[in-house]
Amino acid sequence: MTSERNATIIRLYHDGAHLADLALQFNISRDRVRQIIEQAKRSEARRAELERKYGSKLKITALPDSTPIEVLWLCGGRIQGWTARLEHLEYAQTIEPIRTLGDLRRATDAELLREPNIGIKMLGELRRFCPRRDPGYGGKRYYKRGALSTKVKRREV
Repeated sequence: MTSERNATIIRLYHDGAHLADLALQFNISRDRVRQIIEQAKRSEARRAELERKYGSKLKITALPDSTPIEVLWLCGGRIQGWTARLEHLEYAQTIEPIRTLGDLRRATDAELLREPNIGIKMLGELRRFCPRRDPGYGGKRYYKRGALSTKVKRREV
């Protein structure tokens, strides 16, 4: 998979491999290797900036609604491409873009599931780190029942 390849390229580069050698090894252009490494550097810098500002062991539930959604990068979701999936929320196609934790907390499960890049697993991870603050929200049991019934309804349409 591409993300595994990119992680290997980054690790080998940090171990001292040259761009040209990596390009030959992975059968991609030298410029593509450079792009992968630059993207990783930007991502690492952003992560370090978030850690400086919010700490490495943060409590999402204690953060204010105005906190940027990027802070969820620090949570380390168990979904492949977690950071990329979070970035998709800022450019949502079918729902209002989610840029802050407050936006995510206000969004219903049904609204999130309408977004093409969000499925049951992604919704579960989002709610694990950032539960809704709606007083009418019925908790974990409701979440499972509500999310699954919405998924089934979406298939029937």
